Amino acid sequence: MLDIPALFGGDMMMMHFLGEVVPINEAHVAEGTETMLMAIGTIAIILVVLYAASRYMRRQEVPETDAEMHGMGKVLNHKFYIDEFYNSVIVQPLRTMGNFLVNVIDALIIDGIVTGTGRIAGDISARVKSLQTGNVSFYLFIMALGMAAILCMILFI
Repeated sequence: MLDIPALFGGDMMMMHFLGEVVPINEAHVAEGTETMLMAIGTIAIILVVLYAASRYMRRQEVPETDAEMHGMGKVLNHKFYIDEFYNSVIVQPLRTMGNFLVNVIDALIIDGIVTGTGRIAGDISARVKSLQTGNVSFYLFIMALGMAAILCMILFI
């Protein structure tokens, strides 16, 4: 595990930070083996840089077009086709599910509930509007009917 404070002479607190949750598996190798592995990695990087510099900078060679490539060069140029795999396995199913949610769930169900609620409120208000005549005696009559209904409910139910 990378422990930045330890690189500058600090303690190894990052190594034990998640020690109870994540087990620490330390691999111990001989110092000579560790040095050899670092040297091999460094030499490999230097060789790749020198190869690329000689091929593309000194010779002024232009890389092949996609149509001219074949074999492992084409696979490497397409980054092992990971982008295509990710697009077909992750992106397209999520896009399809998103279109379904937008076009079916949102447009039909959610918008239907919201629009239906507004339509019901409009219908109820249109029917109740006919009761508002401006006649005070009619309002008193409706109020008396309501009080009688409440009294009947209290006495008989």
